[in-house]
Amino acid sequence: MEEKLNEMEQAGIITRTSTPYSSPLIFTLKKDGSIRVLLDARSINKKMVAETEKPPIQLDVLNSFHGANYITTIDLNNAYFQIPINKDGRKYTGFTFNGKSYVYNVLPQGLKTSVGSFSRAMNLILGPEVQEFCVNYLDNLAIITTGTLDKHLEHIDIVLSKLNKAGLTCNLQKCEFICKEIKMLGFIISTEGIKTDPDKIRAMQEFPAPKKIKQLRAFLGLCNFYRRFIPNYSESIIPLCELLKKGRKFQWSGKEQKAFDFIKQQFINTIQLHHPDFNKPYYLQTDCSGVGMAGVLYQIDDNNEMRILGYHSKALKGPELNWSVTEQEFYAVISCLKKFETYLRGSKVIILTDHKALLFINNMKLFNGRVTRWILYIEQFNYEVQHISGRRNIVADVLSRYPPDGDLIQEDKNNSLEIAYTESEPNIELIEKLKSLTVYQLQDSESLAIIEKLKTLNTSIIKQNNKFKRYSLKNDVLYYKTNLQEVIYLPKALRQDIINQVHVEMGHQGPYKVIKYVRDRFFWKGLTKDIKNQLRACHLCQLSKKSNITYVGPCKSIITENIGDIVMADLYGPLVSGTFGYTFIFVIQDSFSKFIKLYPLKQSTAKSVVTKVKHFVEIIKPKAIMTDNGKQFVSNHWKQSMSELNIKPIYTTVRNPRPNTTERVNKELSRLFRTLCHTNHKDWALILPKLEELYNNSYHNSTGFTPCEILYGESNEMSFDKVISKSKDKHNVEQIRQQVRKNLKEASRIRNTKFDKRNRLIKYNIGDLVKISRYSRSDADNKVMSKFNLAYEGPYVIAAVPFDNVYTLANPETNEIRGIFNAIHLLKYFK
Repeated sequence: MEEKLNEMEQAGIITRTSTPYSSPLIFTLKKDGSIRVLLDARSINKKMVAETEKPPIQLDVLNSFHGANYITTIDLNNAYFQIPINKDGRKYTGFTFNGKSYVYNVLPQGLKTSVGSFSRAMNLILGPEVQEFCVNYLDNLAIITTGTLDKHLEHIDIVLSKLNKAGLTCNLQKCEFICKEIKMLGFIISTEGIKTDPDKIRAMQEFPAPKKIKQLRAFLGLCNFYRRFIPNYSESIIPLCELLKKGRKFQWSGKEQKAFDFIKQQFINTIQLHHPDFNKPYYLQTDCSGVGMAGVLYQIDDNNEMRILGYHSKALKGPELNWSVTEQEFYAVISCLKKFETYLRGSKVIILTDHKALLFINNMKLFNGRVTRWILYIEQFNYEVQHISGRRNIVADVLSRYPPDGDLIQEDKNNSLEIAYTESEPNIELIEKLKSLTVYQLQDSESLAIIEKLKTLNTSIIKQNNKFKRYSLKNDVLYYKTNLQEVIYLPKALRQDIINQVHVEMGHQGPYKVIKYVRDRFFWKGLTKDIKNQLRACHLCQLSKKSNITYVGPCKSIITENIGDIVMADLYGPLVSGTFGYTFIFVIQDSFSKFIKLYPLKQSTAKSVVTKVKHFVEIIKPKAIMTDNGKQFVSNHWKQSMSELNIKPIYTTVRNPRPNTTERVNKELSRLFRTLCHTNHKDWALILPKLEELYNNSYHNSTGFTPCEILYGESNEMSFDKVISKSKDKHNVEQIRQQVRKNLKEASRIRNTKFDKRNRLIKYNIGDLVKISRYSRSDADNKVMSKFNLAYEGPYVIAAVPFDNVYTLANPETNEIRGIFNAIHLLKYFK
C-alpha cells in the first residue's frame, strides 16, 4: 500500500502536507491484483457546498447526433486524475496513512463536487468553438461530423490538439474512430438515427415458463400490474387461471405455453419504453430474491403515470449466493445503477427498496472491500433511498425471482432482521502512542531499571534470578512471560489509556472482563488493583449499573456438563416501538457455554418464539429448554413444537425466575441499553446485533472463557491487537470445555457461599459521596423507555444524618439540598 502511495506521489496525484481535514483511506484489490486507492469522503461531503455547474442535458447531447455521417468517441485515461485542484481547495481532500498526511492534487473520485468540477474543466478545455461538432457528457466525448470524411478527420485533429494542449491523455484501446454506430447514454446512436438499446427489455424477453403454481401466481401478479395497458387481458389469461383452481393438478401443456407466450409478447409490445424527461427525477426500484436481482427504472409524468425507461435482471452466481441479505439487496442497487449509469449521472435518482437496512447506507460499516467499493461508487450519484413495502415492489420482486440465466426461487425471502451498525472509533492517539512503545518504556523508571539489568547481566545470571527471568527484550520492547505467553510490559504513562479504551470498546463491561482482556495483552505490577480502582470510578458505569439485590434463602445453581444440555429462553419487553416496528426481544442462552442469541420480534406470540427456536437449533441442538410460565410457553403450540424438535420443555416455579439465567442476561441487556442507547431509545433495534456480539465475546465469570471460545475456540480481536502483534490462536475446544466444567462447579460453590451472606445496607458518614436509585416510568407518547434510563442519579454528598439510615443529600458543587433519603435507596459513589 505504501508503494502505491509512493507511486501516486511521484506521479503528482498526491502530495505530503499537513491538513486539518482527513477522510478515511480505503484500499481495494482490482481484478488484476493491483491496488486501487479510494477516498471515503462521506463525512466531508455532508459539509461541502454543491457544485453549481452540471453536465449538459442528455436530450441536448442526443440531439447533437442528428444528421451525423461519421462519429468518433474519445476515452480519457483516468479522467478525474487529469484535472488539477486549486491549491486552496486541496486541504479538503486530505487523508492520513502510517502517520503521514497527504492531500490530492487532482480530482479524487467520491467528492460530491467532482462531477460538476470535471464538467466545468472540460468546458474550459474544449471551448465554445468546438460545440458544433463535439459533445461531452462527463467522460463521454464524441466528435460528430455531418460532412465528408476529410472534414471529420479535421474535427478529430482540433479536439485532440485541445486535449494535448491541456495535457490530457487518452486511452487508445477504448477510443472508437470513424464509426457509423455507437452506444452512448443508454441508446444506440447511428448515422440513421437514435433507437432504444434492446438490452432494456431482455429481462422480459427471457422470462422463463412457470414450473409450479406459486411461480405462475407470481407471473400473473406481474402482468396484473400492467393489465390496463393489455387489450383483452382477462380472456387471454383463462388457460393459465384454470391451473389455479383448487384441486387442479399443475400440468403445463402446449395450450398453457401458447397462452403464456402470447401474454408475454403482448406484455413486451404494450409496455412502451419512453425516452427520459431530463427535467424530472428518476425512480429506481430494486429487489433481490436470493437467487436473482432485478430493477426497473422509470419516471412519473405530469398525469402521475409511470413512464418505464428500462428493466434489468441478473442471476446470482457462486459466492454471491452466500452473501448476507443486506449485501444482496445492496448489490441489486449497485448493479442497476451501473446498468442505467448514463441516465443517472448528474441527475436526481430516488432508490426504492423493500429492505430497510439500505436506508442506512451512509452509516454502514466498511466491513469488506466489496461493500467499500459499492459505497464509494454510489456516492458519485445524487441519490436518496426510500423504503417501499413488498406489496408495492411487484415488478422488481418478480423479475428477481425469474432471473434470465438462473434457477427459479422456491421459497419466500427470509424476513430476518439485518442491521448495519457503526463501530466505535478507534483511539488514534493511543494507537500512535503504542507505536512509540519503546520510547515510553525508556521514560518509565520501573521498566527502564529492568531493561538496564537485562542489558548488563548475562543470560545465565538472568535465568537464575527469579526477579528478572520472566523478562526479555525483543526489538527493543520489554516483554513479560506469563504461564501461557509473552505479553508487553506496559509503562505507567499508558496504563490509564489502555484500561479506558478496553472498558469503552467492551461496552463498559465490569472489572473481571476488562482484567482478562488487558492481562491477555499486557503486564505490570498491580494490574488487577489498578483496573478495579479505575473502573469503579467510571461515572457512566456508576449511574447505569444496578447493584445486586438482596436474596433470601440458599442459592442452588443449575450445573450442566455439555453444550445443549439445557438452554434458557425468555422474552425481554415490551419495548418502545422503534426501527422496523419491533417491540420484544426473544433471548435464548445455552446454560453451559453462556452463548446467547437475541431475536427482535414484532409480537410475542407462541408462533414467533417457536420460529426463532427453530433457527437456534441450527446453531445449538438443545436437549431441554427452560422458560417461565408465560402464556407463549405453556401453549399447546409451544409444547407440540418442542416435541417435534425433540426438546423437553421445563419451567421455573411461579414468581421465581432465578433458575433461568436469561434473567441475568436481561439485566445485562438493560445495562448495555442504558450505556449505549440512553440518548435515543427508539434506536434500540439498530444496536441489538452489536450487543449480542459484545456478550458472546466477553469473558464470563462462571466459565472463565467467552461464549465464542467455548463454542468455536476463538473470540474477536481488540482494535489495537494488530499494532501490538497479538497472535490469534485457535485453542483446543475440548480442553476449553473440560476446564469450563471445573470452573462452573467452583463458581457455583463460591456463589452459593456468598449468596447467603449478602447484605447491601451500609452506614454512610457526612461528606461521603453517594448515588440515588432512579425511578422512572415509560412514556409511549414521547418514545421514552424506563428500562433504558440511567439507573441512578448523582453524585451527591451526605450533608446531614437526621436519623439512623436516613440521610440529607446535597449537590457537591452548589450545596443545594436534593432531599432526604433512606439508605436503601443509596449506594456509595467513587470519585
